[in-house]
Amino acid sequence: MCAVDKTLYDALGGRDVLTAAVGDLYDRLLTDPAVSPAFAHVEMGRLRPHMRAFLASALGADVEYGGRDLRSAHAGVHITDDMFDRTASHLVDTLSALEVDPEVVDEVVTRLAAQRDQVVTRLPVGGVESPTT
Repeated sequence: MCAVDKTLYDALGGRDVLTAAVGDLYDRLLTDPAVSPAFAHVEMGRLRPHMRAFLASALGADVEYGGRDLRSAHAGVHITDDMFDRTASHLVDTLSALEVDPEVVDEVVTRLAAQRDQVVTRLPVGGVESPTT
């Protein structure tokens, strides 16, 4: 962490930076042809504040996240490893454009990358959907 008494949320820049980051991230994701199909039937007006709350909680803000767990939220969306990686890359680009400290960017991505198995769906032989374990 960049400072012992700061949460990763604080080091990122708090609510204002997180709000800008989520907006920019979704703008990037919705124009990425490899990722945008995952949002075809999603009400973005509801998703953006939901994502802000999730990220704030995940990054140490003093907020309670009341949404579904990641596995349930992404079940049936068919997120691939490539889509996850592209999303992480867009997040790095977003945070860099917002001039977030590179060490903080690395910490954010590391923390979120640890959630890959909760988000990515694997289709085994036979095509039956199964989130990674």
